[in-house]
Amino acid sequence: YEFAIIRVSATGSESGDQFMDYKAIQNIEGALRAGMSIGVYHFSQAITEKEAQKEAQYILNAIQPYKGRIALPVVFDFEYVSGSDGEGGRLYDAHLTKSKATKICNKFCETVEASGLSSMVYSNPSMLGNQLNPADLAAPVWLAQWANAVSYSGSYEYWQYSATGRVPGIN
Repeated sequence: YEFAIIRVSATGSESGDQFMDYKAIQNIEGALRAGMSIGVYHFSQAITEKEAQKEAQYILNAIQPYKGRIALPVVFDFEYVSGSDGEGGRLYDAHLTKSKATKICNKFCETVEASGLSSMVYSNPSMLGNQLNPADLAAPVWLAQWANAVSYSGSYEYWQYSATGRVPGIN
């Protein structure tokens, strides 16, 4: 294993309140002790640029003690919360235009970049194709497409091809 991108924080899908992942610090410190390069991410439900900026500030504050050791991007995880119908959460309920959703992603990324760290947007092909303007994103894409091959035709920097991987020693 060469690197890990660790969830540090998230925004509640109903409340819009931000919170820390309860294992964030443990995961960061464990990955660093193992000699891995790390990146971090925030699961977003931002529906305004101001909220995206607050989310960026939240994760930046949380990772401040590790700032010099974060070699990979600070990622904006922008996707709907899966419910019984496959979609849900306040982001889904906001019915944002592609332009507005793209601006929200860019505000998070611009805030992160202003801190001296690199940024990235994590999303799936449906969100990228139907709710965003990928060509207008201010940062590279981490593609979430759980399959044996990528069908997404846009550009991406990383590809998450599974949600079932296991690492020995981590439950």
